Amino acid sequence: MTRPSAPASHIDSDTTTGNTPQYACFDSTVVLICGYPADVTQQLAKQVEAQGGRVMTRQHPRALPHMVICGTAADATYKEIRKAHHTIPAVTLGWVEACIKSKKQVDYRPYQLKPLTGINACITNFDSV
Repeated sequence: MTRPSAPASHIDSDTTTGNTPQYACFDSTVVLICGYPADVTQQLAKQVEAQGGRVMTRQHPRALPHMVICGTAADATYKEIRKAHHTIPAVTLGWVEACIKSKKQVDYRPYQLKPLTGINACITNFDSV
């Protein structure tokens, strides 16, 4: 299911010189950032906000994000929001970088968080062959 990109809104225009208005790639987009260390979360938040987006760092029952940017599937916030709202796309920080580079929101599917991202599993009790 492809989520429509958030509508672009006017950020900066100079009508006296005739310059074309500038648009940011995260205009009207709300993202939830989780599963990253605090310094990475702060840097991501700055990047998203600089491009016109709004950032949440925890789930709120009355405010849903458009995207979840997550570093690990083991994160409690990620698990909570996926359980309650499984249709909200979860992506890695690569999606933010790709959007900023292309100056528009790109398809999130190549950047989707894989189900076991950041999880270490140990499988035992197999007979040796």
